[in-house]
Formats: sequence, structure tokens, C-alpha cells
Amino acid sequence: MEEETRVALVSRGALLAAAQPLDAPALRAGLEWLIDQLLLGDEAARLQVFEGDRASGAAELARFRGQFAAPEDFRAFLERCDLSEAELTAILLRSLRVKRYVESRVAHAAQVPEAEVTAWLAERRAGQGERARKEARARLAEARVAGEVKALVRDLRARADVRYLDEELRPAPTSGASSAPGEAPLRGRLGWR
Repeated sequence: MEEETRVALVSRGALLAAAQPLDAPALRAGLEWLIDQLLLGDEAARLQVFEGDRASGAAELARFRGQFAAPEDFRAFLERCDLSEAELTAILLRSLRVKRYVESRVAHAAQVPEAEVTAWLAERRAGQGERARKEARARLAEARVAGEVKALVRDLRARADVRYLDEELRPAPTSGASSAPGEAPLRGRLGWR
């Protein structure tokens, strides 16, 4: 779980996670993110969609390797995490599959009608110029996509039997178990993009 959390963070540019200790809240959020990843990955596999190929794996591995300043930093990361390139590629391909699956499921939510943009701007007494409309559309789309992701993950979690073996990593009752972007400190950095 720690390695998966590190891979996810480094993959998104949080290079300090490659070597720095992860605290309990980061590990807890990483576990929740990983559970969501596995559930979404299993659903994509069940539906037989968005399977990765060798070329995608090589591209993801190259992108990940590019996060490091030097090749020896990348090799040190693999060594610290006790990961082979093949294992890392499998993690990256699963993440790519989940990303593609989630994007396919929530793409419709990003389509914001003009009337909704106009209403949103009017509620906030904001300008109606092109820039204001573009920003409003982006905010509305982001909120709608986040809601769709929450609903998708909530549905998958409702059908799953998730058991926590380490009480320290169990989410706090008030935080919920949904994994929409930004809900937990780490999840905001892991995101679904």
C-alpha cells in the first residue's frame, strides 16, 4: 500500500513522496485511494474495457521515469520500494485503465449547458463576458464530474466487502469513504485526472 501511494504521488509530480516518510493521514488517504482504484479497475476488467497494451505500458513507464531528475534517482526509487519495472508498469497500466474508465463514465457531466452557465453567473452577480463564462463553465464541469465520480465510487463500494485489518488506517467516521478528488488531503493530490 505504501508503494502504491508513493507511485501515485510521484506520478502526479509529488516527487518528495519518492523518499520522504509518509505519515498516518497520508497512508490512510492512500489506502482509500487504492481501494477505489482496485474497485474501479475490477469494474473495467469485468466490462472488458480499456485494457492496456505494451506500448501504453512503455509510455506510462517513460512518463513516470521522467518525473525523476536523473536515472539513478529512478532506480533508487524502485529499490526503496522493492519494485521491478514490470511491477511498476502493471501499477501504472491499472491507473491508466481506471483513468480511461472513469473519464468514459463521467464525460457527459463535463457538458455544461449555456443556460446553466448564465444562471451560475447571475447568482454570483458576475460579469457575462467570454472569460467569465469560460471560468464558470470550467467550475461547473469540475463540480459535476466530481459528483459523478463520487456516485460511481459509492456504487462500487456499496457492492464491495471492504475490510480494514489495521484500525489506524480505517477512515474516520466523519470523513466518509468516497474518493472524489479533493475530499481527503492525499486524494486531492492523487485525483482522477
